Amino acid sequence: MNFLPPDRHVLQPLDTMGEALKVAAKAAWPWNTSNHLQRRWGLHSTTAENVAKGHGSSRTLIKAVRAEGADAWELWDAVGELIIGESRDQYDERKLQLILEKTAHARTRLEARRARRLELEAGSGGFDQVADR
Repeated sequence: MNFLPPDRHVLQPLDTMGEALKVAAKAAWPWNTSNHLQRRWGLHSTTAENVAKGHGSSRTLIKAVRAEGADAWELWDAVGELIIGESRDQYDERKLQLILEKTAHARTRLEARRARRLELEAGSGGFDQVADR
């Protein structure tokens, strides 16, 4: 089940969970959205109509995620992306890039310290000789 609209890259992050649920539901079921929500998520007709209007609650989201079963993560990720404006893959990529940058910085610092230690050892005849004087 695809809960993201095809043009999701042009969307701004949404301000409410209700709006995110509405966009996700309409992406999955563009026609007769509230009827599909009643059947698929087991919502009361009034609740389904409210979701289709953008007035879903956190309780409704939890019910929808549980009703989706095997597709629950698709709905959860879609709602998260619609609210945050970044997909889980983009988040993971950004965090991985940050880890790689920190690792490269740590390696550079370690190499500089090793070079400095070797320079000091070569210039003073070694640490052991200085300690023996």
